[in-house]
Amino acid sequence: MSDVNSQNDPYQLLLEEHTKLRGLLSDLREMLTQRSGPIKEVVGRIQQLHDQVDVHFQAEEGSDCFPDLVSNAPWVSERVEILLAEHGELRAEIHQIVQDALPRSGTADDWDQLATMVQAFTAKLLAHEQAENELVQEVFTDDIGSKD
Repeated sequence: MSDVNSQNDPYQLLLEEHTKLRGLLSDLREMLTQRSGPIKEVVGRIQQLHDQVDVHFQAEEGSDCFPDLVSNAPWVSERVEILLAEHGELRAEIHQIVQDALPRSGTADDWDQLATMVQAFTAKLLAHEQAENELVQEVFTDDIGSKD
């Protein structure tokens, strides 16, 4: 990050966090697709996703990223509010997935249901992260390339 000027640091961190989340989601998808390992390991990975999502959203909410967007482009304030509201919705959804996963014993139906829930959550989270990336790109007209 030494080549990134200090104004862009929050955005670089945002992109790095998005990359971490995509990696965790990919690992989890692979575990669920392959039905590899004990179900308790998958449940643990879902809990890890829950924790990482929470840390990620806290970091975004505590950073200068969203205030800077609104400061530089006041017309995006409503979109920023929507994105921030989605944090609560996504937190609630991953929390519910964890609660649903905890009592699972590893039947075929358990694997199928967990895969369905995680797949739906993944689609929502990735769409949310893409909307954030696009907003940053739009406001700062900075090509974020393969990270979007």
